[in-house]
Amino acid sequence: NLKLAEKLQEKRAMQTQVNSELAESIQTALADAKIVISQTSTDEGTLYAAISNEQIIDAVETFSGFKLEEDQIGLEDQIKEIGLHNVKVVLGPDTSFDITLEVIPETK
Repeated sequence: NLKLAEKLQEKRAMQTQVNSELAESIQTALADAKIVISQTSTDEGTLYAAISNEQIIDAVETFSGFKLEEDQIGLEDQIKEIGLHNVKVVLGPDTSFDITLEVIPETK
């Protein structure tokens, strides 16, 4: 039983290392990124519909090739205006960082 427990602990440690390396590579890829989403808006710059987590995930995937999960996107408030917005990405208990999201008016 002791050997089994040691093997399980070793396996968990390796998985944690792989996860932290993946999180680090995602963070490096997105560190200075400016993700751009175009959305229909009023002349005053208010969006007709708030930006969804799914739109942010798609834009990040298009930009970097990394597919995030919906629960990894941390928005304090809904994004309802044109401009620059900080979006928190949480990859694990020890790994979180902000990315810059630029919302631009959709051209007709």
